[in-house]
Amino acid sequence: MKDKISKTTIFIALFIILLTSCQNNIPTSSQTHGTIQVTDALQRTILLDRPPERIIVVGKASFMILDSFYLFPGAGDKLIAYSGGGVNDPKSFLSLIDTQLESKQVLEYEVGPEQVAALKPDLVLMKSYLASKSGAALEKLGIKVCYLDLETPETFLRDIGILGTILNMPERTKQIQNFYQTRLNFVQKKTQNLSFKPKVLLAQYSEKGGSGSLSMPPASWIQTAMVSLSGGEPVWASSSQGGGYTVVNFEQVLFWNPDILILVAYGQDSSSIAKKLKEDPKWRELKAVKENALYGFPADFFSWDQPDPRWILGLEWVAGRLHPELFSIEMREEVRKFYEELYGLSPEKINDLIFPALKGDLD
Repeated sequence: MKDKISKTTIFIALFIILLTSCQNNIPTSSQTHGTIQVTDALQRTILLDRPPERIIVVGKASFMILDSFYLFPGAGDKLIAYSGGGVNDPKSFLSLIDTQLESKQVLEYEVGPEQVAALKPDLVLMKSYLASKSGAALEKLGIKVCYLDLETPETFLRDIGILGTILNMPERTKQIQNFYQTRLNFVQKKTQNLSFKPKVLLAQYSEKGGSGSLSMPPASWIQTAMVSLSGGEPVWASSSQGGGYTVVNFEQVLFWNPDILILVAYGQDSSSIAKKLKEDPKWRELKAVKENALYGFPADFFSWDQPDPRWILGLEWVAGRLHPELFSIEMREEVRKFYEELYGLSPEKINDLIFPALKGDLD
């Protein structure tokens, strides 16, 4: 008698294969007499004749790469310079975990190639969208450049593998990826067969120019992935296919009339903005406001919605807001685990330095 395999069994098997392939898509470190070979986010093969000891991180959004780089203990010893300053100044957080940070040179975000070359780096790390501009100029000078994306959960896990190869820390790479994969699997398992998905709008709020405006992230960015993975319907996805935020007027928001509205406010306390908008008669027309489902996205030193290591905290928080009946995640405990396991911070430092920095509608 032929064995009968249920559709459910087949689905589970395929799901496990999919997750495993994501987890195993890690560049391998090939070392021969000290050489390192790595494939970066642009699928370029980079050959280093020795492990890099002088590393520079440059370009806009450098904090995303730096925060990922510092997930590896001792990585800061190899950093000689980085781009900093502005609202997302990497120093605000890195000074807590690197006692030697003051000895690193701080560069402009659009630093010239000659200034980078003068520091004689073994390797420069930057976001892949800078390849044709900043990266190409450095490579013309013979400087090795490695590009990272970090823009989705999948590419984040891959890029952790790239950093682990560069730093020759395979065991730490597995630890980091397992931390993320375990939490990602937990959320996906609970949301994969939902009968109802709330309509969600996640938007950036800005008061530049004196009046408030909303803008949506592209469909391919991690913010959209967070909503989808958490069991929500991102109402803006089909309208935002570009490479950056798209401004949307209130009439469009009213047309979407989402069940849940989540505000991101870089450099501000998103919960204060959410509270203000709830009191605005115009905003009270929205279903999300009527049902008290307008939330400010949490942040500490940086907002948790971005392709920075904190995105996993953002995913857990979004899942809890979209489906509280499925998730009972204690976010402060998750914050504690995040900083203990990934950055090695003591409970005292977390209590004294991280918790006071928390903003947004965390609880």
